[in-house]
Amino acid sequence: GGVWRSTNGGTTWAPTDDLMANLAICSLVMDPTDPDTLYAGTGEGFSNVDAIRGDGIFRTTNGGNSWARLVATSGNSDFQFVNSLAISSDGQSLLAGTTTGLFRPTDPGQSWTRRLSVGPGNVAFDPSDSANAIAGRPRNGRAYSPTDRRHP
Repeated sequence: GGVWRSTNGGTTWAPTDDLMANLAICSLVMDPTDPDTLYAGTGEGFSNVDAIRGDGIFRTTNGGNSWARLVATSGNSDFQFVNSLAISSDGQSLLAGTTTGLFRPTDPGQSWTRRLSVGPGNVAFDPSDSANAIAGRPRNGRAYSPTDRRHP
């Protein structure tokens, strides 16, 4: 478990931090404007019978040498299974798709607002327009966008 890194093109791999409070990493995203900043979502929320519960989202600002959990996601039942993370091409917006919904931070990760009340399996930003994103829900085959009136 955890986050692993290769410094030689994938020939060998090593864990970035075996002492993270939760090693059940299910999603990982890199800030396109700062490759040293990454976010790791924990929890295996794809309904497998041996799924491991996570405990929030972790962030590193030094390329994975150390990780800190985003406080508002720790111990929060909405962030026990973070299936997908997405960050906009300008690095200004982060989305977290969990089993309980789609969330967006209202400040640098200290508090989160639910943007969709169903749990998407995948989340992605439009690479050419950071104002547009899409969330997909594999269980019902639906995709949701900011103009979709079926979500809050």
